[in-house]
Amino acid sequence: MELLITLASPDFADYYHPSALSPTDLMRRHKKPQKDNNPDWRSSRALKAHLRRYCLPRRYCLSHHQGYAASVSSRQHVSLGIDVQIMQPKSFAQLLPIFTTSDEQLWWSLQPQANLAYYQLWTLKEALIKATNLNFPGDLRNVGIFRQPDGTWAVRSPNPENEFHARWWSPRVDMVLCCVWPAPNDVVFRYDFCGTATWQQPMPQYRL
Repeated sequence: MELLITLASPDFADYYHPSALSPTDLMRRHKKPQKDNNPDWRSSRALKAHLRRYCLPRRYCLSHHQGYAASVSSRQHVSLGIDVQIMQPKSFAQLLPIFTTSDEQLWWSLQPQANLAYYQLWTLKEALIKATNLNFPGDLRNVGIFRQPDGTWAVRSPNPENEFHARWWSPRVDMVLCCVWPAPNDVVFRYDFCGTATWQQPMPQYRL
């Protein structure tokens, strides 16, 4: 299976135009016209129009944060999830018990970079919620990471019979991107970059 990861920098919002919105997004804009002034809305919908015009995906998922937008898309009918976050200083040890399990807190404590591991957990959970149509934030503790009997770590989805895989990237030194997809794990990734931002090349990747 081939998956396309597309990243858009904030200036890509200049390509936003209401005429390119999907019917669903047109309804959302009609209810809240102020969305036209929202950088996340503009960049993510410009990216969505880019996908429909040039990539013709059958399935895709979007995420946005602080003007940046990201998508994962496929020409197959598969459940996909993605989340992108700009890392910020936080009281990680105080926040983790709110949305993580004891297994996940243990995993976090074993990682060499506390801030990176925190955002890896968060982006994984958001991506899984999108891929499995769960509720945010109510289901944050119902997906994530678990420790297997042999001591290794694996992705935890709401239905154990539907196995998911995950991968993280650092497109920028202060950014974490997570993508999830269903088994099997034989995936080829392609990348597309929109806008004028400078991205890390090659992008650092992380797996469980």
